[in-house]
Amino acid sequence: MIRKHVKIVLLLGVLCLLALALYACGGSDSAGPLRAEEIAYLSDVQKAEQLRFEWLREYNPERPTLVVVHGETTGKGTEKFSMTLDSEEYTFKTNESTDYVVATGIGYKAQGLDLNLAKYWQNVAGYNVVLFHWERFADEDSDSVLAKVFSVPKMKYVKDDGSFEANAVPKNPLAEVFAALYIKEFSDKPLLRETRWVGNGVGADMIAAAADYMLGYIQSGTLDEKYLPDRMTLCDPYLSISDLHLSGGKTTWGADATQGAMGLTASFLADLDPYMAIETVESKEVVQKDSETTVTYAYDIPKSEKAERGFAEIKKHVAYLELSESYSRSFSSEYKAQKRIALDWYLYSVIGSDDSNNAGGGATIGYPRNLSDYQTYLSYSGFNWGTNETRPMINNRALNNDASTNNASTRGKNFSLSAWTPTTYTKGLRGRAFTMKKESQKSTDSDVHGNATYRMNDYVLTYFRSETFQVSAADTTVVCGYVYLDKNKDGYINDGKSGVKNARLSVTVVANEKTVSTFSVTTDESGFYSFSFKDAVENTEGELVGGYSFSVAHTVTIELEPNSHDYVATPSALTGQYYDLLRGNNFSAYKGTVTLNNYVADSTLVANCLVKPV
Repeated sequence: MIRKHVKIVLLLGVLCLLALALYACGGSDSAGPLRAEEIAYLSDVQKAEQLRFEWLREYNPERPTLVVVHGETTGKGTEKFSMTLDSEEYTFKTNESTDYVVATGIGYKAQGLDLNLAKYWQNVAGYNVVLFHWERFADEDSDSVLAKVFSVPKMKYVKDDGSFEANAVPKNPLAEVFAALYIKEFSDKPLLRETRWVGNGVGADMIAAAADYMLGYIQSGTLDEKYLPDRMTLCDPYLSISDLHLSGGKTTWGADATQGAMGLTASFLADLDPYMAIETVESKEVVQKDSETTVTYAYDIPKSEKAERGFAEIKKHVAYLELSESYSRSFSSEYKAQKRIALDWYLYSVIGSDDSNNAGGGATIGYPRNLSDYQTYLSYSGFNWGTNETRPMINNRALNNDASTNNASTRGKNFSLSAWTPTTYTKGLRGRAFTMKKESQKSTDSDVHGNATYRMNDYVLTYFRSETFQVSAADTTVVCGYVYLDKNKDGYINDGKSGVKNARLSVTVVANEKTVSTFSVTTDESGFYSFSFKDAVENTEGELVGGYSFSVAHTVTIELEPNSHDYVATPSALTGQYYDLLRGNNFSAYKGTVTLNNYVADSTLVANCLVKPV
């Protein structure tokens, strides 16, 4: 009996130690994620206006939602982060060269630049906007801030007098703290429309980590999937390659940290890829002086095989843009330390293209066939016109606006990377990289699809603007979309996370009245499907082999194979709102058809399928 009693006592001791270990690893409740009530000293920290969400307007469930998480605040921790551009930095300075002027006649409807970028998101794109404040925790060098994202030992924040508070602080990594506070903040909100997370610098690392942390609980069934964003944007993420030296070499939720933030981010994005659209914007300051060109990135990550390998893994799961600019050379070192060059551009790009140059029909890119076609975005009927009269951001504008291979009804279908670009389309850009190039001369040659080719020069933004003249070198044509369950049967995409996962679609490709290919594709965890057609290449005999040429139209028929009696096809073509649907190719009943002609070659086409409950 005594020996049995001792065993029970020892067992209780082990259980107590296990409970303490679980608490140290992110919460006392192993059945779910950390709860806001479990965050140590939270009320004290929030009195300092930290670890708080700030809504710029009252939440409206009919609107999509933008969540912005800032990055390093080195030397500025006691100042409140804002989406308003610094007027000292983004204003013409008389002692600087004239190409630093923020040009007039740009911006939404050519009204010039409004420094308050939140206005564009609220009034033009129609979003709820909420900011997450952690400025005082982010007021250190990048490595020290990163340590707080994934561990506790270096947890501290700056006080008004410049000293640090290191005792009355959370005892959980900030990635978990952000997730807990986000879950609490949005627990009473339906999130029926799209949710975007945008982070810059170490803030980008934090949102990727928080999303991966929450995903584990979603997969275990202890957290509602609604909390995952539909789209995540990493602006100049800090992709260090050094071992983070976490206990056991892993994060508290089991991710390998020995490969640094680069390896962690790569693993996070691989996990999250099936659930959301992800994009990355990396800024590059390009300064030409005499015959020398100096290139500076936001972070000086040493070049190595390890770094290149990690970055290659990341780019598999994102749409990527290398943003080349020279205007930041006039920014103060304090502003550059905020690592928000890419963030500022991305937030502004929600207005679409701000180009007003008529050369090559530039001003007419994206205009509808007739102004009468466009009344409101709810009655949108064109393919190339954004909400509130915004112009699209185009991939390879020269080709897209070439009257010899295109016409007004087909312009604007080939989008580039930007905040304006619809989320469904952005997910279709996964794995594609965009660089900045502008047409210098039209060639006499043509590509395998019969399209004109162009000589391109590298393009660098000499002043702040949204138009970046992007080109993707991809040689594939993508068809993609979602299978949605219209739970409320109203014909709109307003049912939250209602994608039908593991739905099977059969695909038939016909050219010259002959079937050239048949295959099937299955939707991912979010209900998204995607397939691509590689460009043909010319062999030594001049024959096109190994892929497709769309100089001859190909008809692609996509048919949902019903595998459940719980839903039926909608009786008519899908209707809905622009940013959700891009409804040019959407299914009628169970079947959709996409025509691939030369002018849509090497682009992405969206075809969604809407089904409803029985």
